[in-house]
Amino acid sequence: MSSCPGPERNLFATGLSSGTICVFDSRSRNNPIRHYRPSTSNVNMRLAMNTEYILSTSEDAVFVWDQRAGRIMKSITFPGKPHPTCINMRRDLVFVGTCRDFFSKLHVLNAKDDFKLVKSYSTEHTASITRVHLTHECLITSSKDGTVKISSLTDPPKPIATLCPEIRCIFDMDYLNGTLAISGDDGIQVMVPEVDVFNETQ
Repeated sequence: MSSCPGPERNLFATGLSSGTICVFDSRSRNNPIRHYRPSTSNVNMRLAMNTEYILSTSEDAVFVWDQRAGRIMKSITFPGKPHPTCINMRRDLVFVGTCRDFFSKLHVLNAKDDFKLVKSYSTEHTASITRVHLTHECLITSSKDGTVKISSLTDPPKPIATLCPEIRCIFDMDYLNGTLAISGDDGIQVMVPEVDVFNETQ
């Protein structure tokens, strides 16, 4: 599920296992205000959205849905056709995590330039990246390898810290106001890492 930032934050989207994406308005009733199916895949892995676009990942591509035009404007694949595992959109940049043969990469797309690929970075994760989160100070990624890695917002990103929670396989992660929440096969864990970890720049 993904929600819309800014003045349209009442809108949110959710993906169904059938491959359909439904858009809801929290001010209205439970019925979706619109829905669409971006691909033939029966799985929508992750979603990201803003007032203009909804991005979804499938087994082999990222799809960009133009909310105003009501159509798919682009499908994006990456060199080597890795499997997209997570997605995050912050202002004009989109971060996509991919995995192939246990090699995880992070790709950056420019939303203001037709979602063209800007950069691709290798990561130190040894399994799929399950979530990517950006703050004003750093880049946070979680992985099924059981680690959360914090990197600088530089080109390329530089390692700042690696957190090893008790959860062995991390399925999802979120961060807000100094608190890190992690979920996985062993349950849910809430962490409050050292402040310096998130404020350090390199």
